[in-house]
Amino acid sequence: MSTSTTNYELIKPDYGDTADIGDINDNMDTIDGRLFGLTSSFCSIQEGDTATSAIAEGQYVMWKGVLTKASAAIASGDALNSTKLPAVKLANNLRTIENRFSSGILKIANGGTGMSAVQTSDVTQNTKGMVLNLRKFGPVVSFRMSGTLTSSYSSGSTLLTFPSGYRPVNWIRVPVFRGSTDNTNVYQANINTSGVMSIWGDFDSGTSLFTSGAFIV
Repeated sequence: MSTSTTNYELIKPDYGDTADIGDINDNMDTIDGRLFGLTSSFCSIQEGDTATSAIAEGQYVMWKGVLTKASAAIASGDALNSTKLPAVKLANNLRTIENRFSSGILKIANGGTGMSAVQTSDVTQNTKGMVLNLRKFGPVVSFRMSGTLTSSYSSGSTLLTFPSGYRPVNWIRVPVFRGSTDNTNVYQANINTSGVMSIWGDFDSGTSLFTSGAFIV
């Protein structure tokens, strides 16, 4: 037997019920009407409200449901209006918002600290003939390892260690290809939170290996 959601009374069919297109359409109409009402109220900014806390010039805030950017510094208790907090036109400013998010100066809400600036950096190291290329973009590290072993390798031992600041926050597993990516010689490698990479397989000196991936630090 079907039930209804708490807030908008959307129809929730029971697992044993037959799907009813009419119920689905009714739900869609309810959602469409509610969203239209929300959008209309968001765009109806009232003049004269007062700031409950200070807002810095250029700070992005949600005010009455609208993404706005302070045109000048606003002190706590100052009257708010659409001149001081003009709404951001998303259709025309997606690139600007994206750039400000990347540069770390987007404020999510009034009083927020925003996010720290995203920095990119590159590191390359050579261990046992394996060249490890690392690229860090904010909290994300992408890596590519390839080369030819200069000595034999024993399964489960340490092949190389990722440098400090380029180590995964959680233990991860990646595929390693022997020779090239288009053959069937695929092995498993682990990278732990100390940055140690180990492969499950024995290899002779002169073996070519390749792997790549990304993780959060």
